[in-house]
Amino acid sequence: MCIDDLPSTYYPWYSTKDESIKKRKGWVYVVKTPKGYKIGKTHSLKARIKQLAKEFFDDIEIIHFIHFDEFVSEKEKACHELFKDKNNGFRLEYFDLSNKDIELIKSEIFIDKVLNIESKIAEKNKEEHTKNSLRKIRKLEKKKDAINQELKKINEQIRKELNWYKEYPSSLQRLTTDGQIEVMKYL
Repeated sequence: MCIDDLPSTYYPWYSTKDESIKKRKGWVYVVKTPKGYKIGKTHSLKARIKQLAKEFFDDIEIIHFIHFDEFVSEKEKACHELFKDKNNGFRLEYFDLSNKDIELIKSEIFIDKVLNIESKIAEKNKEEHTKNSLRKIRKLEKKKDAINQELKKINEQIRKELNWYKEYPSSLQRLTTDGQIEVMKYL
C-alpha cells in the first residue's frame, strides 16, 4: 500500500482534563520495519507513516490499520497485550510476528480479540483503582486517628488548665519552658 493511498483525516489531540479526551478517535496500525513489526496508534495516519518511512529510510511496509471512533489508546494497549509474548525487546511497540499473526491482524476476528482484551484490561484497571482507593482511605483513616489522639491530648491539657484556674482563681499562672504551670499569687 502506498502512503498517498492512506486516509488523511486528522484528529487533534487536545490537552484538556475533560473526560471526553479518553474518547479520542484514531488509528491502530501495524507496519513492518527492519526492527520488527511496529504496532502503534496515531491521530494522523498519513503523517505517522511518513514519519516512520523517514525514520527507517523508506524500508517499511504497511501491513494493516484500523480506525477506531474512541479509546484508540486502549485499543493499542490491547494489541500489545495480545502479542506481548512476541515483543522483540527493541521497544515496547515492536514485535516478531509470524505469517499466522499477520493473517490474524488482517482478519475480522482480530477486532473482536482486541475488544475482548481491552475490556479485560479495563476491568483489571478498575479493580486496581478500587484497591488503590481503599489503600488511600485506610491511610487517611490512620492519619485521622493520629490527629484525633493529638486533639484528645490537647483537650486534656486544656481541661487540666481550666481546672487549675478554678482551683486558684486569685492567682496568675504561666507556663514554664519545661511545660509546667507556675502559679504566682497576687501581691
